[in-house]
Amino acid sequence: MTTPIKQSLARLRRPFDEFVQAEVSGGVVLFVCALAAMVWANSPAADAYHHVWERTITAGLHPWVLTLSLREWINDAL
Repeated sequence: MTTPIKQSLARLRRPFDEFVQAEVSGGVVLFVCALAAMVWANSPAADAYHHVWERTITAGLHPWVLTLSLREWINDAL
C-alpha cells in the first residue's frame, strides 16, 4: 500500500519523467541554456560570466594531474 506522501511525490515527478523521456527535451534544455548564456554575457554582469569561464579545474591523481580552465576543458578535453 502506498502512502499519501509517495503518491504526492509520484504525481510531482510524473511531468519531469515525461519531459526527460521525450525526444525533444535535450534540444529544449540546450536552447534554454544557450539563451540564458547569451543574456548573461550581454548583461551588466558580463564580467562574472567571463570569470566563470576562466575558473580552473584540476583532474587526475598525483603525479598525473591536468589543470585547465573551464573554457579549455570544454574546447580541448571534451
